[in-house]
Amino acid sequence: MNTWFVLYVKELKANKNIFLFLLVLIVGLVVYGLTQPVPMPGAKMDWEKISGIVLPGFAVFTLLISMPFLLAHAYNSEWKSETHYQMFSLPIRQYKVSLAKIAAVGSMGFVGGAIVIVGMYIVQMRVSDFIGQPPPVSASDFYFLSGLVLIAYLVLVFGLVTGMEGVKYSVKQYRGLTAAAFFIGALYLFGRFAHQATEMLDFLGKIPIQIQHNHTTITYQGIGVAPFAYMILSGVMLLIIGLAVYEKRAEI
Repeated sequence: MNTWFVLYVKELKANKNIFLFLLVLIVGLVVYGLTQPVPMPGAKMDWEKISGIVLPGFAVFTLLISMPFLLAHAYNSEWKSETHYQMFSLPIRQYKVSLAKIAAVGSMGFVGGAIVIVGMYIVQMRVSDFIGQPPPVSASDFYFLSGLVLIAYLVLVFGLVTGMEGVKYSVKQYRGLTAAAFFIGALYLFGRFAHQATEMLDFLGKIPIQIQHNHTTITYQGIGVAPFAYMILSGVMLLIIGLAVYEKRAEI
């Protein structure tokens, strides 16, 4: 069996409890929210009336905010349990170990992402049916754009966390401070060059989507590819930095 796949399965097993807990939480939020009635227009709002929209939205937030923490936990658990000595003694490149962690957390992210994307589309359908209007965005456009956002986000945060963990374990002291400094610095540079980079990548064009308005289909070309490309390129760059530093400089 492929060594990398064995490491991948090992990461899934090591984190299965937290993965299952998060998936059950996300499914519970989405399903419970979708069982609540759609609020009547102009009706007095209370929790029961808005939970059908708020809870699926909170599931999205839960998924996105948990991803960087899950990957950081996958790295830190090795050091806290002192199994990193075994990892470094294996006849395998350390970047493969890191990629196995990323793939395991990424698998959780894609499964959870599929659940929340479908849930949010059902929310859109329910609201549209209630007001007697077709959904503003078609199913294909909704799933494509949501999937693109999810992929760009995961690549960026996985690169950020991998870079942070690589730098963190390349020093023997002040690891927490080093990780925080890298995290803040990377976010600052990402925001600092966002405008210039998206302008440079503007040649990639825009994504055409169809918008329904008053039963009329309008093709709108307003979703630029550049921001997503910038997020993915930044994430890949940070990922390479993190893997290289972790491979060469990690202090055990």
